[in-house]
Amino acid sequence: MCGICGWYGKNAGSAVDSMLPQLEHRGPDSSSSWSEGCVALGHTRLSILDLSSAGNQPFYHPSGQVVGIVNGEIYNYPELRKKLELEGAKFKSNSDSEVVIHAYLHWGLDSFALFNGMFAVALYDRRDRSLILVRDRLGIKPLYYCASEASFSFASEIKAILTSSEKKRWTIDADGLSQLLTYGNMFENKTLFEGVSLITFDAPCKVYQIQ
Repeated sequence: MCGICGWYGKNAGSAVDSMLPQLEHRGPDSSSSWSEGCVALGHTRLSILDLSSAGNQPFYHPSGQVVGIVNGEIYNYPELRKKLELEGAKFKSNSDSEVVIHAYLHWGLDSFALFNGMFAVALYDRRDRSLILVRDRLGIKPLYYCASEASFSFASEIKAILTSSEKKRWTIDADGLSQLLTYGNMFENKTLFEGVSLITFDAPCKVYQIQ
């Protein structure tokens, strides 16, 4: 289990710095971030594959075109890695998460359908300045987001979003609360907080253009 988070908007770097401590319990082995202008990504790591520092995230494609963070496991990464290496991809680690970066740059959005595993992924594509959020088909790994006129944030846990927000008071989502009390779960993209949504397995990919 790892933790991922990100921010688009004013003071992106400091916003992610405030989010990371909320996710340290998910990834106690390392904590790091990347920022560029109004975009920042953060990751807390639980080391499973490639225990060396080469497996620390965020991962950067050698071309500099894509930066990404991953929470989860890609079970068929050896097969995908071999295919990518035959196409000229150069890896710096033995981590399954690094395969995600190379696969996206090679196959684009179609790459996510090739992954067999449980994962939540965030990629920043410098070519068109887009932010891509993806979650596995069964929704095993959580990924929440909050969009406003001034900023866009996401994280593996809601509390990281609430901590970084300039909002001081949050309103309970009545539908989300009703679903939780009635069924013991929430459906579609509902959460307990108005304005905070969940990336769902039936619509796993959200693309936001960063202007």
